[in-house]
Amino acid sequence: MEDIFEQMEAKYPAASFTFNKQTAVEDTMGDVAGLTSVIINLLENAVKYSGDDPDIEARISQHGSTIRMEIADQGIGINEDEKGKIFEKFYRIGNEDTRKTKGTGLGLYIVNQIVKAHKGKIAVLDNDPQGTVFRIEIPVAREEKKHPKNKGQ
Repeated sequence: MEDIFEQMEAKYPAASFTFNKQTAVEDTMGDVAGLTSVIINLLENAVKYSGDDPDIEARISQHGSTIRMEIADQGIGINEDEKGKIFEKFYRIGNEDTRKTKGTGLGLYIVNQIVKAHKGKIAVLDNDPQGTVFRIEIPVAREEKKHPKNKGQ
């Protein structure tokens, strides 16, 4: 996550990125490219929907056997009636006349599919006082250790 933040800071110099590792997080097995794609998509959306001088915070922590990642922005937020739809394929917030950002409506759909493939879940929450928080929870996956069979013992 820290490496991705460095890339985002270089790509979006007007944005303020804060990374907060709240607790020690153990290593987990997973698709590195897929999870990188998830984080980049959420960070880029946070920049895209935050107007001038975006202020974005990412948090990572571990709660028992679950790793929690949150991307929080101070942007325009998401209406309550659209929160349940944003992970649908081709869904875009607003309508063609009011939409100011480019996109296909596939980003959050793909993010959701990658999170599900890791047996995780994603939620969209309101940020206080304004903006959005995307919370991802993924169970810690450990490499299975192979034990030699006990032959005749």
